[in-house]
This record gives sequence, structure tokens and C-alpha cells, in this order.
Amino acid sequence: MDEMKLLTFYKKCNKCGESKEWTAFSPHKHCKHKLNTVCKICRNNLRKEQYKNDPIMREKHRASSALHRYARPGHATIYSRKWRESNKKRSALLNRKSHLKVKYGIDLLTFDNLLIEQRNTCAICGRPFTENLVPWIDHDHETLKVRNLLCSRCNTGLGQFEDSAHLLQKAADYLEMHAGKALNI
Repeated sequence: MDEMKLLTFYKKCNKCGESKEWTAFSPHKHCKHKLNTVCKICRNNLRKEQYKNDPIMREKHRASSALHRYARPGHATIYSRKWRESNKKRSALLNRKSHLKVKYGIDLLTFDNLLIEQRNTCAICGRPFTENLVPWIDHDHETLKVRNLLCSRCNTGLGQFEDSAHLLQKAADYLEMHAGKALNI
């Protein structure tokens, strides 16, 4: 009687060889006891390996995901919109964190530390950041490394001069050369 209980509630995985509770196995209509022969953990590991090594399987997975996504068009969008509307502050924070991570590779803590280091002012002109004058992240467009926080005017100015110290110096020389002079036209 005890052996029968053990057989009904435990099954041996064909991959790892461990005896596990029947709940550790996925249902399978063609296998003995209507349970898969490999436990869920081993099956997931096998699937990950197959996905990594088999481009055909990856393509099939992408195609089936796309079908599932479009089976109920707008469902996720409606749900997301409702969530964003009822959680405005949390949504804004999550968007900000995501934007910083994706575009600049930094987190919110790093951004806040930059603000503190710069005493909440623009690194070029020194104007304090306010609700109307928000900090912009200045970064090197070749290496994508963050340099400092700038106001919108300074950041746009650097962009207009293509982040070129040479062009900025020429502009400064030009301004000095024409300081106090006006053309008689």
C-alpha cells in the first residue's frame, strides 16, 4: 500500500534522475501516467539550450509569439493605458528609469549623484536647474559615455557645433574679434 502511494505521487526524471513529486512534471497525454518524462526544470533547461543553438526553433518561437500578440489586438494597450492612468507617478518614474538605462546606460542613482556633484547647476553656464530648466544628459556620441548634466541651451549649443572643441574655439575667436564692432550696412 505504501509503495503504491509512493508511485502515485513521485516520478523519476529521465534527464536528471531525481525522484520528484508529480507536480514537478508537465502533463503529456501520450506519456505513461499522462505526465512528461522530464521534469519542468530539466525541460526548461533543454528548451533554453535548443533555443540558443537552433535558429529554426528561434524563428518558430518568434512567429508564434507574434501570432499570440496579435490574436487580441489592443488588449495589452488598453490594459497598459488604464494602468498608466491610475498610476501616473509610478509610470513616470518607470519611464524615466527605463529611458536612462536604455539611452545612456545609467540608473536613477547615478543621475541623482551627478546632480549632487554639480550642485544642481549646468556644468557649462552654471545656471541652477528648476522646474522650467531641467537637466539634460550630455554624452559623447562616439563612445556613448555620459559627460555631465547641462541645461537645454548649452546641450543644444554643443550639438550645433557637433561636439567639436575646434569649432567652438573658432566661434569664441569670432565673437572676440567682433566684440563691440558693428557693420555699417
